[in-house]
Amino acid sequence: MGTITLKDQILSPQFQEKIRRVLPEKIEVARFLQICAAAAAHEEIRGCDPITVFESILSLARWGLYPDGKYAALVAYKNVCKAHVMIAGEILLLRRSGVKGPIWAAIVYEHDTLVIEKGTNPICRWAPKLNGDRGAKIGALAYIDYGNGEFDCEYMTIEEIDQIREFSIAAKKGVGPWCGPETVVDEMRKKVVLRRLLKRQGYEQELMQLVDEMEQEPEEPVVEVDDEQNT
Repeated sequence: MGTITLKDQILSPQFQEKIRRVLPEKIEVARFLQICAAAAAHEEIRGCDPITVFESILSLARWGLYPDGKYAALVAYKNVCKAHVMIAGEILLLRRSGVKGPIWAAIVYEHDTLVIEKGTNPICRWAPKLNGDRGAKIGALAYIDYGNGEFDCEYMTIEEIDQIREFSIAAKKGVGPWCGPETVVDEMRKKVVLRRLLKRQGYEQELMQLVDEMEQEPEEPVVEVDDEQNT
C-alpha cells in the first residue's frame, strides 16, 4: 500500500463530507476540492503541517472562496498554512453582504494620470497609460461608487504602504504574502488601501474583522514536519 499523500487526504470521502457541511450550496464540492488539491500541491504548502492545511481549506469553504490565486490562496508561514483572501475575494464578500456599486483597487504607476481633489467638488480620476512604459509603481488607489452620483477614493504611496508592511512579523522573517512574488505583494498593497477606505466609510467592519482573524499571522512557526509524509 502506497503512502497517502496530502492530495489523497483532501480528496478523501471523509474530508469531502466535512467540506459539504460548510460549503455554500451553490458551489460544487468536487470542483472546490480539486482546486484546493491543486493549491496544496505547491512545494511550500506540502511542507506545512497537514492539520493547518485542512483548517485553512475549511475556513475558505465556509466563505465559499476558491484558493485559486484570484479569490483566495493558501499561504505558507514556514510550515504553518493559512488561508489568505485576495482583493477580488474581499470585494466578492462585500457584494454578498449587500454592498452595491463599483468597488475596486489598483496599482498606480508614475506615467499614469491621477487627479484627486478633496473638498466641496471632489474629483478622483485615474487613467492608466495604455501604450508604452508606465514607469515605476508609485502607489495604490481604491475606489467606491455609491451609484447616486457620489463616490469616495483612497490613495496611498508605495512608501506609506511599506510602512504598514513593516508591522508584519512574518515579513520580517521572510515568510508570508508580503514576501511572495511581486503579483502577490501588489495584492497586499491593494488590500491595504482598500481596507483604509472601507474603514473610513464604516463598511462591513465585522466582516473584515472575521477575515483578519482567519488570516492572522502565526506568532511562531510550528515544529518542522517530515516532508516525506506529505509528498
